[in-house]
Amino acid sequence: MLLLRLVFFQTICFTFTQGLLAQTDPFKGLSANAVLPISNLPREKFDTSVVVDLTDIEALFLMQEENAAHILEVSPLMLNALQLDTAYNKQLYILDLRGTKAHQISHIKDAKPIEVNTFSVEDVWALNRKGIVILYSLQGEDVDAIGANLRTLGFECIYKLQGNYLEWMNAGFPIHDEKQAPTDKIFLPNKQLAKLLKRGKAIY
Repeated sequence: MLLLRLVFFQTICFTFTQGLLAQTDPFKGLSANAVLPISNLPREKFDTSVVVDLTDIEALFLMQEENAAHILEVSPLMLNALQLDTAYNKQLYILDLRGTKAHQISHIKDAKPIEVNTFSVEDVWALNRKGIVILYSLQGEDVDAIGANLRTLGFECIYKLQGNYLEWMNAGFPIHDEKQAPTDKIFLPNKQLAKLLKRGKAIY
């Protein structure tokens, strides 16, 4: 049943993106270390008013079909469900936009760190463009811009984490350090943000 859901989801993503994306290979002619500065890529703002706050994964797929022009927000509960569902292990990509320093202190399990200011094709070169991509930052900064960039590069199923990393932390979901060991620490750029932290230990 889970395999059928994944096939159904991938079919939906391919169908609705046919009208949005050119079918030419966006990587054609680019070298692995090609740098695409954010300032030179589309900065389209997507309507993010639709929030997926359901535990039914199939409902997530249906909402994506109905909101093809949006980058939907996925609740922490939904992301946790996707992580626990083994059917999506090789199709789920979580991108941490907070940078390497913050990522080393703590991150969502299996997330890949992205340096926003030097974002390039090489950062996502090995990822399946038909996989499920979920973006998060500390409070939502840069998520829309990177989401637009990923669509330009041919990624079809892109989501953003509702509330981003702070909400994930405050909801009590697990985080890991650079050695993949559980931790309760979080990097914050300033002490003012510590007022928003309900759980864990702030590192500045």
